[in-house]
Amino acid sequence: MPNPPAPAFLQLFEPDAAAVRDELVQGLLAPHAHVAPKFLYGPLGSCLFDAITLLDEYYPTRVEASILEANAAAVAEACGTARPLVDLGAGNCAKAAGLFGALQPSQYVAVDISVEFLRQSLARLQQAHPALPMLGLGMDFSRALTLPPAVLPGPRTLFYPGSSIGNFDPYEALAFLRADLVDRWRWLSEGQLLDAIAVGQFTPGPVFTTAPFIGYLPAGPPGTTLATVGVFFSHRSSLSPSASHWCHASGVH
Repeated sequence: MPNPPAPAFLQLFEPDAAAVRDELVQGLLAPHAHVAPKFLYGPLGSCLFDAITLLDEYYPTRVEASILEANAAAVAEACGTARPLVDLGAGNCAKAAGLFGALQPSQYVAVDISVEFLRQSLARLQQAHPALPMLGLGMDFSRALTLPPAVLPGPRTLFYPGSSIGNFDPYEALAFLRADLVDRWRWLSEGQLLDAIAVGQFTPGPVFTTAPFIGYLPAGPPGTTLATVGVFFSHRSSLSPSASHWCHASGVH
């Protein structure tokens, strides 16, 4: 029996040691000392998080899996099928893999800053799905998301378990959303994004209000449904308890 093909991998992120040091020092010397969560997800930190998700006390991962399974058909109806599936912050790739049956992706693209852990996870997943072309991208998509030509052209489905937003302070999160939703992908105007943030600020439960509002503007009721379901998902939520998720089909380049 032939061995399954090895997934392709592109290293698009080379950390600048001086910049990393400066960012760590700046955070540790701040009035409220902090370390950006992205620095915790090396090979050891990623494995530790996976171990935490197996604890009986850590229910979010199991709840999330059940919600995804129950709503897979609705996700496929809203996002379309047979398209490249781009998984932002893929980690162990398990969440997106749970949608393979419904979405029938033409390519799976896993994006993560934890490069070595992603390599290992993607290699295991390729063995389980040898017929599905897979591509790993080692990159910090919080700074920029420019997909290389190796990602198949045409509409792509972006799967973003977006509790990464909860890893930012409010001003960083706003800048991140503006850079992608307004400037890069043009899903929202700047006024619409500010409206969404404003609605969340004067209503109880800002995440629960803002995420469905953002989902509705580009995608209507299906976008609202997906965003609302996504509020209850949690990715690495031991570090980011405030999470919002959405899956959106778009011709992103």
